[in-house]
Amino acid sequence: VWAQEITLKQLEGLSQSVVNCIIQDHKGFMWFGTQSGLNRYDGYSFTIYKSNPLDSNSLSHNFVNCILEDENGILWIGTDGGGLNTYNPVTGVFRNYRKQGKNLKSLPGDQVKTLLLDTDGVLWVGTNNGLFAFDRATGTGQRYQNREGDRTTLSHDRVTCLALDKQNELWVGTEKGGLNRFNRKSGTFDHFFLDEGNSKGIYSNWVTSLLVDTKGELWIGNMATGLNIFDPKTQQTRTFTEKDGSGLCDERISQVVQSRNGEMWIGTGNGVTLMDPVSRTMKCIREESDASADTTNLIKVKSLYEDNAGNVWIGTSGQGVKVYLRTKHKFEVFRKAGNGGGLSGNMVMCFQEIDPNTVWVGTLDNGITVWDRTRDAFSWIVKDGPEELAHGSIISLLKDSRGVIWVGSYGGGLFSRLPNEKKFRNHTPKKLTTSNGDYVNNKTILCLAEDDKGKVWAGTFNGINIYDPKTQKFTYLTRENGLSDNVVYSIYPARSGKIWIGTLGSGVDVYDPTTGDIVNYAKAEQGKGLSDNSVFSIIEDDKGFIWLATGNGLNRIDPINKEVTPFYEVHGLPSNFLLGLESDDQGNIWISTVDKGLVRFTPAPGKDGNPEIKVYDKDDGLQDNEFNQGAYARLSDGEIIFGGIKGFNSFYPSNLIENNHIPPVYIKSINVLGRKLETDSAAMVKHYIELDWRDAYYLYFEVVGLDYVDPMKNQYRFKLEGFDADWRPEGGKRFAEYTNVKGGHYTFRVQASNSDGLWNEEGASIQIYVQPPFWETEWFYALCIIAFLGGIFAFIQIRTRKIQKEKKVLEGKVAERTRELAQKNKDITSSIIYAQRIQEAILPSKSYIHQYITDAFILYRPKDIVSGDFYWFARRDGLNIIAAVDCTGHGVPGAFMSMIGHNLLNQIVIENGITRPSEILNRLNAGVQKALQQGHANQVETSDGMDVAICCINAEEMEVQFAGAFRPLYYFGKDGFQLIQGNKFPIGGVQMDEARVFSNQKIKVAAGDRIYLFSDGYTDQFGGERGKKFMTKRFRELLEHAGDRPMNEQGKLLEDKFEEWRGEEEQVDDVLVIGIRF
Repeated sequence: VWAQEITLKQLEGLSQSVVNCIIQDHKGFMWFGTQSGLNRYDGYSFTIYKSNPLDSNSLSHNFVNCILEDENGILWIGTDGGGLNTYNPVTGVFRNYRKQGKNLKSLPGDQVKTLLLDTDGVLWVGTNNGLFAFDRATGTGQRYQNREGDRTTLSHDRVTCLALDKQNELWVGTEKGGLNRFNRKSGTFDHFFLDEGNSKGIYSNWVTSLLVDTKGELWIGNMATGLNIFDPKTQQTRTFTEKDGSGLCDERISQVVQSRNGEMWIGTGNGVTLMDPVSRTMKCIREESDASADTTNLIKVKSLYEDNAGNVWIGTSGQGVKVYLRTKHKFEVFRKAGNGGGLSGNMVMCFQEIDPNTVWVGTLDNGITVWDRTRDAFSWIVKDGPEELAHGSIISLLKDSRGVIWVGSYGGGLFSRLPNEKKFRNHTPKKLTTSNGDYVNNKTILCLAEDDKGKVWAGTFNGINIYDPKTQKFTYLTRENGLSDNVVYSIYPARSGKIWIGTLGSGVDVYDPTTGDIVNYAKAEQGKGLSDNSVFSIIEDDKGFIWLATGNGLNRIDPINKEVTPFYEVHGLPSNFLLGLESDDQGNIWISTVDKGLVRFTPAPGKDGNPEIKVYDKDDGLQDNEFNQGAYARLSDGEIIFGGIKGFNSFYPSNLIENNHIPPVYIKSINVLGRKLETDSAAMVKHYIELDWRDAYYLYFEVVGLDYVDPMKNQYRFKLEGFDADWRPEGGKRFAEYTNVKGGHYTFRVQASNSDGLWNEEGASIQIYVQPPFWETEWFYALCIIAFLGGIFAFIQIRTRKIQKEKKVLEGKVAERTRELAQKNKDITSSIIYAQRIQEAILPSKSYIHQYITDAFILYRPKDIVSGDFYWFARRDGLNIIAAVDCTGHGVPGAFMSMIGHNLLNQIVIENGITRPSEILNRLNAGVQKALQQGHANQVETSDGMDVAICCINAEEMEVQFAGAFRPLYYFGKDGFQLIQGNKFPIGGVQMDEARVFSNQKIKVAAGDRIYLFSDGYTDQFGGERGKKFMTKRFRELLEHAGDRPMNEQGKLLEDKFEEWRGEEEQVDDVLVIGIRF
């Protein structure tokens, strides 16, 4: 059977279907010479080069006979009437060399049939009019032609083929003059003709092909008389013809090539002959249709070529190009043959290995095919044949440990054949009734298995039928006695002895034969169970995990902890609908799918790692992408077989041929704004381009990875460095698009993989400089900065001048206002100082007070020039009345209040003779409210008032009367400190409650006792290390510690302590402290 995988004809873009010559250039592109143009192929599309009479840089003639690439990458193209051409892939320009009249240094003829480049760099050109040694440097050369009667000249001018042997001797094949050997020193030729005998002879004077193999032997193809192999050492010739039974397809030899593994590929007029170079045995390779009597489909080979990946390209006459892909043909395929051989039917449903050399294959409607593996021969067991098989649709097979072969059918029941018998026994009743154990209870046997006790388990549409060979009876396991579902698609006896049962709609049951218990795994709403309830296949791996193929993914079950791990398409599976499972010796799991081919699943080493998944489809040699449930088996020698709708595949996993060819990758073209970017050389050889910013609005790169096994499976990834943060996702798309690329430097990179995922990580790249628009250039930025800075400078200058002018005007106004304010301040200060003198004048002098209270001090420190605190003293009826008053506010407002308070106290005590402290405060309160119009009946509601501590001292009685308005009295006696609180309301202010009545308190004092009256200015002063208030506690402790000192020293101590505490802080209030010792 012909093994090619691709046919390239005109429909796929080939310019013409007669392919005279094939080469692969050093980059990896394939070139085909046809009768209608030169073709370059990249696995996806063709680029066609044809003659254009109006373009001297085009191909000179469309009929291409031969192609050669030199060491510089220049293509040399021989045409049939247009002479010799060169093509430079970098510039895309053709150059032509022709016969030039009587110029003997030009080509001898314009029909160039063959080309050869020797080790000296001479290009040998075989034409229809002689041989030509072409000097590529000068474009001239030397002709070698036949001269009649001279046997040292070329035997015939129509040169058909050339070859160079290991001795650097040139061999020349001609159309009617046999074979020539050129003597370089003498410039003469030795002739080998048909009539010279077998020792030096050949079988035809029309030589069509020459090849020197790795042994140095010369292979000579003839037009109609077969193949000669000439040994230059022995001068002996061996001949192969179609008639000698050697296996040669045809005696019309067009070309011979030797592959890298030593095989000889021989192109003939009716297919390709493949010869083993050691045994010299041949195999004829033709298309299947060629086996018929119809000769219109004969493969007439015109050319052969092996590429750098080992693929063999076959140019034909009228059928385009065919490719034999070594690595693509991974799986052997077995089908029903057109001549009546092969399988009995292509719908394969099940397998059973009978012995190491024999496998039974169950088919749908076509019985059983018996496959002899040693001879790849097939025989059939059909319905109602000699074996008395009663049904033809076989969907399950089993050979048990006793050698009995069990056959399950679709709708026909269960059959068995004993080892020494040829005929089948039927275990199916004619009519299904309540069974007594002699027959199966259903006629469709979906699966068969044998447990470790030798019992045979048959899964059906009505549960499981279990056959015991000892009793020769069936027992039944159905939903009635614990099975979760009656439709059973798979049964797997695990190493633990438990039976795993896959059902159609209820998941998998685990049956324990020792206890009869059944545990079910099914799909759960929370997602922790199976991924699907349809289980079609079950296997156990070497780690004890159970694997299930379901209608929605692959499931792995850990029988110990009952944990289920699902795998889906998102993990790399081509489909979630899985049918069959088999494992190999490498730990891989092979999975057949319903319509997406075959999968090699390699579990991750770790429990939670990602698996490695490889997908195969019919392009890899599968019978089809669709497989059947139950059609899978692993044979005793490790071979695995899977069946589907078009036969079955067999393979040894360790022998699968992987594609190890790393594909060259190129940037094929660059488009900008929908048009091809014109450059001085081809895009694939460019390393740097510059683009205008307008062109960078839309960039389009077309790339190609040159691997021909399955180009549609080649993968690509792109990255525009400077634009993309990372590689764009892998895929089969060969185009990268970018929009709105800003000005700057970029590098476009592409990497490609072959059809088996082997990456060319070096890839291809091109540096791109996008010229920015002028407004994004550095000089424009610099100009803008200069203009901006100049504008700022000008603005600053103008603004400065304006400000300076305004400043002068303002300075004049400020100076005038300053003078006015200074005068006003002087006037106000003078007034306040005058007020201070008045305030000091009305205060009783300390000397006057000391006449009556000898041991006392008064600490008086106004915050401002005038004070809101004041002390008051009067002598009435032998009593000393003294008060410490804190008026609302300080400064001028407080001074005004102090004047009011001072006058009222003088009226109350001196004029009215009131000496009781509480009554003094009552009348003082009334006087302040009256003076400030405070209270309910007044229109002016001010909150101004004063806090007062007042004492009346009876020195004779040693008695002190005290009243306070929001101020206390500190008393230090023989019993220690005593706080005498005043009333909790002030003098004056808005009175919204009942009339205020101040209370009077009497204290009996003794000699040495002390009392203190004070405002809140001392205790409220901020200071100390943390800037906090002095507070009453610290004030009281200070008075306690100073108690033993004379009162005048206490006053000095308090003043010094106040300054120490205040430090750099501003004085916050007026300060008044009065201390008296008895």
